[in-house]
Amino acid sequence: MTTVSDSEGGPPDGVEFVHEDDGRVTARHVESGVASFGDTEAEALLLEHTLIKEHRPRYNVLLRDDKSYPYIYLSTQDDYPRLAFHRGSTQGPGRYFGPYPSAGAVRNTLYLMQKVFRVRQCSDSYFRNRSRPCLQYQIDRCTAPCVGYISREEYQRDVDHARLFLEGQDNRVLASLVERMEAASARQEFEAAARYRDRIQDIRQIRERQAVSGERGDLDVVACHAEGGQSCVQVFFVRDGRNLGNKAFFPHTPEGADTADALYAFLTQFYLEHEVPPEILVSHALPDQAVLASALRERAGRKIHLAWRLRGERR
Repeated sequence: MTTVSDSEGGPPDGVEFVHEDDGRVTARHVESGVASFGDTEAEALLLEHTLIKEHRPRYNVLLRDDKSYPYIYLSTQDDYPRLAFHRGSTQGPGRYFGPYPSAGAVRNTLYLMQKVFRVRQCSDSYFRNRSRPCLQYQIDRCTAPCVGYISREEYQRDVDHARLFLEGQDNRVLASLVERMEAASARQEFEAAARYRDRIQDIRQIRERQAVSGERGDLDVVACHAEGGQSCVQVFFVRDGRNLGNKAFFPHTPEGADTADALYAFLTQFYLEHEVPPEILVSHALPDQAVLASALRERAGRKIHLAWRLRGERR
């Protein structure tokens, strides 16, 4: 499948839809052909992606990772919400935080969240059938709401802290914990004050590891290098000013294609399949960058900023 355009916007004359670029695509593999035209180049790009996704043609498969990206799920609709690993649709009830570049990144974050905020991560059926606290309570990673060891109001406060932290509002969480630590100390409840102190230190350490200087929003940074028919693409995910990690891709690239062409081909398939953040920074100037930006805006239903800037402060 290929996308073609004409300077006057109509179907181009004398277009060959079968070509031989790297020795694999030949006319003997073609039984029939159908031409479909869009009113704009952005519409044609979206149509091409839809057809590729539906028919999965042999020579248009650049990305072979069909898994959706994982999220952290918070079941805000429950009386005692839980945090969980989630992969799939994000249209259901509750809150979804991400996407994260890998399952390992989600599990590592969930591990830290349980240590700091002690919000339950067990299944609902396990939670409903408990008659005594589980091991997570014994090792101070849960407050045992299943058996009533914590009030609903106190538990919801911990859930709110976890939610604010995942939203990138670390300062609000820290201010609340500092206030509770000082109040516990004033009441001479020194063990409780020490627990708050430890949680404050843990949050500050996590924030230092994940913070991206000068960023508070959502963006992806995409870098590419292509050579000898192979390419490597790295996608870095920044959400709420926090670096969630990165993922590497190694798509096939036709011989003779330069890095900018390889990057453009990757972006057209990657972001027409996955969530589009409000801002995407790329490593190279792209051919037809305005067309791609328009297609991404149509795909996301909102403004998308696609920029190429290697150095200096973004404006």
